[in-house]
Amino acid sequence: MFLKKGRKWLFTGLLIVLALFLVLFALRALFPNLAEVYFDNGLGTSVTVHLDSKKLIAVDPHTTAKLDIPGGTHLVEVYDSSNRLIDKALIYCRKFDLFLKTRYIFNIASANNYALYSVAYGGEAGTGGRPRTIPPKSLAREHFFRYPASYGSLNSGFPREVSVRKGQSSLTLQVVGHEPVHPSFPCCTQMRQSMGK
Repeated sequence: MFLKKGRKWLFTGLLIVLALFLVLFALRALFPNLAEVYFDNGLGTSVTVHLDSKKLIAVDPHTTAKLDIPGGTHLVEVYDSSNRLIDKALIYCRKFDLFLKTRYIFNIASANNYALYSVAYGGEAGTGGRPRTIPPKSLAREHFFRYPASYGSLNSGFPREVSVRKGQSSLTLQVVGHEPVHPSFPCCTQMRQSMGK
């Protein structure tokens, strides 16, 4: 008798979990995923970004513009101030990410290099709890690529201090940024300030 009740509860629990997943998938179908795309202009001239032949946004030299665009395939065209086409690509943004917004970088004219920067907070003897910069990991110079939302916004920099959960002795944060961090361009201001450069 105990086994029959246990199986009944197990079966009921599985049905509830299945129903929750079906509801989540239905909600994502009704409210499609928007991808966060950073249009990163490493050129010395202003550009205009067109998406699917519609003018979207102007991006100043050595700055980044963030746009939320629907998942799927899109044609990106980039024009200089003389209305000359300087970059063109067919991009694909994932249509479905269950919980997190998907982030991408469109490297205009492949002008920038990127690295994954990391800072560790607390935990290591002798640091006095001060943030420690970990050597950056170089990323490929790609034209268009996806990166985890947990890495923060492009070139966003690091906080001076963080709160660590109870029971944790340290925390490491990661950010995708330009490699090298530019010494004077506006795109890297937050990175310079947070890393003391």
